[in-house]
Amino acid sequence: MSLLDYLRSLFGLEPKSPPVVSPQVRLQTRQETQPNIGLWWENPIPTAHVSGAEFEPVTNTVLIDELELSLQENRFEIMELPGNIMRINSILNSGDDYDLREIAELVQDSPSLAGSFLAAANSASFSRGIKITNLNAALPRLGKEVIQGILFLNTARASIPDHPLFIKVATDYIDESHTVAHISRFLSQRFYGDDNRAYMAGLLHNIGALALLRQIALHYALPGKLDIKFSAGLFRDIIPRFEARAGGLVAHFWDLDADLASAIEFHMDINSFIAQDPPQNHRRLTALVRCARNSGKVLGLCDLLDEPDLFNDSAAKIIGMRHYPDVEKVLVKLPSYLREQGTVLPGDSL
Repeated sequence: MSLLDYLRSLFGLEPKSPPVVSPQVRLQTRQETQPNIGLWWENPIPTAHVSGAEFEPVTNTVLIDELELSLQENRFEIMELPGNIMRINSILNSGDDYDLREIAELVQDSPSLAGSFLAAANSASFSRGIKITNLNAALPRLGKEVIQGILFLNTARASIPDHPLFIKVATDYIDESHTVAHISRFLSQRFYGDDNRAYMAGLLHNIGALALLRQIALHYALPGKLDIKFSAGLFRDIIPRFEARAGGLVAHFWDLDADLASAIEFHMDINSFIAQDPPQNHRRLTALVRCARNSGKVLGLCDLLDEPDLFNDSAAKIIGMRHYPDVEKVLVKLPSYLREQGTVLPGDSL
């Protein structure tokens, strides 16, 4: 049995005779070579996460049914916060006079977490022109909300099973989380007003996708080495079905603030959220994250099943991101802003 046949049998797929990479996918991949310039929202939409896909997406009905039942019966594997993360979060929530030096001491016990804080502090969003190499200088640059966002995202990353398939797919989702965080921060300057809150919401917007990867891994024992490339596109028929509900469970389990939990759980279904008549600040943050993710899709950096109507979406109407000349003057700067953050847009590296 070939490796491809093995994977199909593992995930319950029927063999398909056409080549795995279709002409349409090849066309989409070639389309990614077009750089985003000028009015980027008028360019053809590139396709995110296709370059690594070597076989058709998983559509295992048994797995879908199991995930649905797990969510209904609250048997979902929620990601536990490690002791040091809980301690840091407790310090941050203890009041406005929390001690960053105490947090720095706790972070130093985790090299990967320390590296994440230093990388964020030296990024274009938070850098003040002087590179820093110690946590005592890095943490004040970031502030409470960004620190918490990085803590929670690293918790999700650490929960991913140590297998090339899940590591690669999780990396795709984490890259997307950083992209949406940067876009949320950029949009916040005009449409929301709290840059750090926007950044944290964007950073955690797809936490449900990472939780689902952990859950899926419980049902499949994959071989240690597979000689093919992977991408998040493998699970495009599964993750979007459950991402919002899973994200909502994780947000409530982690006791995130209600506006952040709403942004995570409802940004993919803004209309049903509006129908609940939520508080205005919840509504605006949720709409901001949705607009950020839609913008990422148009730029070819986020993987959404549907092509968004960037300016006529309900979320765009809520925050005022409409097709007006003064709005366009702001949005046209987004690709350059993302490049300053180190984001590679489709076509940039060619």
